Amino acid sequence: MQHQSYYRIPDGGHNAFAADDRPYQVNGTGLYRIERPYLTNMPQGRPDYYLQYCIEGGITVCENGRTHSVVPGQIIIIPPNTPYICKNAAEKVIYYWIHFTGCEVAGLLKRCDLNCGEVYTVGMGERIPRLFRALFREYLWRDRCFEDSCQACLVTIFAELSRMRDMNSQSNETAMESIFRSLSFFHNHIHKPITVAKMAEIEHFSPSRYRTVFRRCMGMSPSEYMTHMRMRRACELLSMADLSVREVADACGYTDQLYFSRVFRAHFGVAPSKFRSSEEESDERNKET
Repeated sequence: MQHQSYYRIPDGGHNAFAADDRPYQVNGTGLYRIERPYLTNMPQGRPDYYLQYCIEGGITVCENGRTHSVVPGQIIIIPPNTPYICKNAAEKVIYYWIHFTGCEVAGLLKRCDLNCGEVYTVGMGERIPRLFRALFREYLWRDRCFEDSCQACLVTIFAELSRMRDMNSQSNETAMESIFRSLSFFHNHIHKPITVAKMAEIEHFSPSRYRTVFRRCMGMSPSEYMTHMRMRRACELLSMADLSVREVADACGYTDQLYFSRVFRAHFGVAPSKFRSSEEESDERNKET
């Protein structure tokens, strides 16, 4: 999963501005993948809105005198002209983001019942990332429908976030805090064969109670979540690193290479070695073009 950034003014020009002459406008969007300590300090804030959707690791957001922990499956919206500080709460962080503005944004957020400065659980899965990727494509195409399509993508993303939040409405902030330590532990030790029992122990829950709380918060079981994250990590390593399949398995917490290969095939429909070959062939084609 590569770092991606797309801006309304692509040549590095000023992309932080408010637009009151149109309903919605996307100033920038992307996917941040950070594996080192980082801190963003905006003492004056920005003139536009800022959405963050965390899918791995964790983000600490300080805004308007409050501190929020945003863990995988959660979003936060920072309003315009609000001082904020963002920093990673885990060694590795991946999150989608949008800077947006427009004269009808406040009404959109009100209709979606999404308040700025609040953390909402919207869950994991592919539904929301798929919508972000659709917005990314608009920035790549930039045809005559660019403005209208970006506005439509933005509205669709917030409608889906609202629906997913409602589906996860039983997951309150207290419940999320009750699994935050174990989530952070998992992401910082993804290379180790961590069990659900170990995750439960960290939170002082029984395994059955932990599974219940985790599913309520994340929309999936702990085992499903850990497998999902390990497989995502495996894809990254197979695509980017010069490691053997055994080394990738070890780096993703699997001591048995054959079992890792079976899980990978069940997840993606191909063996790890075949996945790597297809990625290498794709890279070669891209070089030729």
